[in-house]
Amino acid sequence: MRSHTRAIFVSAAVALLTIFIALGRAVADPPAAGATAPAPATPDKDIYFTPKTLDLEFFLPGEYTQVSVDEASAHGDTFEAFGPAEKDAFKPHIEMIRFDNLPKNAVVNKDLIHQMATMMGQKVNDFKPLEQGDIVVAGKSTPYISSSFRFKPDKKIKNLDTNLLVRNKQVFFIHAAGGKDIGFMFVFTGDAARYDQQVKAFDHLINTISFPSVTDAAKSK
Repeated sequence: MRSHTRAIFVSAAVALLTIFIALGRAVADPPAAGATAPAPATPDKDIYFTPKTLDLEFFLPGEYTQVSVDEASAHGDTFEAFGPAEKDAFKPHIEMIRFDNLPKNAVVNKDLIHQMATMMGQKVNDFKPLEQGDIVVAGKSTPYISSSFRFKPDKKIKNLDTNLLVRNKQVFFIHAAGGKDIGFMFVFTGDAARYDQQVKAFDHLINTISFPSVTDAAKSK
């Protein structure tokens, strides 16, 4: 189940990079007020996560278990973690994919999000966009989209439940670091029936994202 999910999003991520390059210096949508991600019930602990090569920090809710860095990199992800689940149930998971080769001054806008959703829908069954809007990441408004779908049959994946309806939430943003623009896509995937409860951990993570260079610059003023 897990590897099938990862394959969908990694291939969609490659498509996203292509769209970024095609759009180039797209005109950004008028800034939206955005919604600050609501904090979930306080978890047992938070795990402080700082990628060594990224100007990015966030807290992973304590009930989640991070996949090893080497394994995540092999899967095309910069970061990946799994949440708790009942026996034999679909485990909710969070992954982060980065894009280093963005065109200068690239932006995330509604055209990009729409094209991303269209490409995603071609890789799964019963795809249905459910929600789209803006959310605040490190003080700035950026788009997110949430959709439901079922996996397509795949002989390569054992015990793949093609009847289970799952739901995801994808958050996109761009951050200038080290003299270049880096794109980030954070993705949550969980059981659609438990989405409202499970997505709280993801919203909590998004709400803790910060950029050390920005924080240090503010402190030096």
